[in-house]
Amino acid sequence: MSLETEQRSQRPIGLATVVLVLVAVGGGVAAGAAWRVGAQADATMVGSAVVVLAGVVLGLVSITRYWAFLLVMIAIRSGVDMFLPEAGGGTTDTESLGVSPTIVIGVLFLASSWAWLVSQRLAGRLYPLSVPSRWGLAFVGVGLVGVPISISPGISASSVLKSLALVTMLVVTEQIFRSDPGRLRPLLVALGASLVIPVITGLGQLSGAGFVDESIDINRIHGSFVHPNALSTYAAIMLAYALALRSTFTGSARVAVYAAGTAAGFLLLYSYGRAAWIGGLVAILVVGVLRDRRLLVTGAVGMIAIFLLVPSVTERLSDLDSEPRYEGVPPNSLAWRMDYWERVLDAAEGRPILGIGLDSVPLVMDEELQAHNSVVQAYAEMGLLGLVALLGFVLSTIVLVRRGLDRAPPGLPRDMMVGVAAAAASVLAQLLSENMLTAVAPLWYLMAGLGYAAAMAARPVDEPEADGSVELPVGQGEVGAHRQT
Repeated sequence: MSLETEQRSQRPIGLATVVLVLVAVGGGVAAGAAWRVGAQADATMVGSAVVVLAGVVLGLVSITRYWAFLLVMIAIRSGVDMFLPEAGGGTTDTESLGVSPTIVIGVLFLASSWAWLVSQRLAGRLYPLSVPSRWGLAFVGVGLVGVPISISPGISASSVLKSLALVTMLVVTEQIFRSDPGRLRPLLVALGASLVIPVITGLGQLSGAGFVDESIDINRIHGSFVHPNALSTYAAIMLAYALALRSTFTGSARVAVYAAGTAAGFLLLYSYGRAAWIGGLVAILVVGVLRDRRLLVTGAVGMIAIFLLVPSVTERLSDLDSEPRYEGVPPNSLAWRMDYWERVLDAAEGRPILGIGLDSVPLVMDEELQAHNSVVQAYAEMGLLGLVALLGFVLSTIVLVRRGLDRAPPGLPRDMMVGVAAAAASVLAQLLSENMLTAVAPLWYLMAGLGYAAAMAARPVDEPEADGSVELPVGQGEVGAHRQT
């Protein structure tokens, strides 16, 4: 490890951490208060102004301090969607909102990130992309090619940008951690800070201000996300990280990890996302097998306690074998989804190569719903090329995570890899029942972890420590390899 890298890894987290924590806490308190009194429209308008102003400041920061900029983006992205009019089933008039905060954040992130990547390439400090990053970019490329022939080019173009944002998060984090894996601790602080806004808004929704699922008469919190299912997926990812890291730290850091795990568990439970519940169980299983088998027993006891103490959980699962509520509707959610998948594929018939366009399924279905299956969605909306790119990304990610587990040194790097493996397995378990292709808000946090996994997977097998000298960028020596902004 070079002296410069070692010194930088040992620096206190400093201004970036202070800023991101203040942004998360301040935004969460303001948002939670607004939601508590039911002032969604006011919260949306105020939030739009705040985000636009913050975007200008962050844009200036990103020019010289990209890492600090990225940490803030990770901390606040979980709270941005709450300002959308459709969050929680809302119907706020979009024309009264001005500039959408999600557009501001998305454009700012993409422009700053790719400008940074170009600067790294020109300086000879760009590492070769991992295989999942290449497959991800191929997926975006297929979506882009399909835009002109999409049944709704505008919607598809917007959705391609969402996919690009996800892949970009993977690309930039793997570049940063390839240069300096010692930056993991600030990332963990940013991940923890991202829980603040969803938890505060979620607590405010417990009283009945959440997303009411009319089919089961349950108030599902959605936190700061558009839909409870998105919140569930995010919570399962965060729970996976917390479970893997719960014994890594001591003192106040351990308390913080347990607090994060408790917060994630609360969000996962009361968002009532069945697929994410399965994903959470998969995460527990993975951490138990790879890290601590006692967790398997604890998880089993916890499940029994939840079923006994939270009757609404049983009610949420009961419609799997209940009688139909409406004539002509299949008697359970699984049967309905299987029928719907078949009709989605029929609707996309005749466009086997590029599909009907990303996020276009609701436009051709009477129910106006997404496919509820990422594999079906990929084929229907992006054709065979999109499906191949998706499967290539999934399979290469599995290989990457496995290699990262094998090569990560003991301690924090290994435990973080266990968390990444659990988070990835959690999302994989939801692919066949959820719409993941453009789910930017929840998957943002998986991609950040996969970036670290890419750095660990690139380490030589016999490398004694997790330093930044994994592989020198093309055309540069040691100095270039250890200098990142």
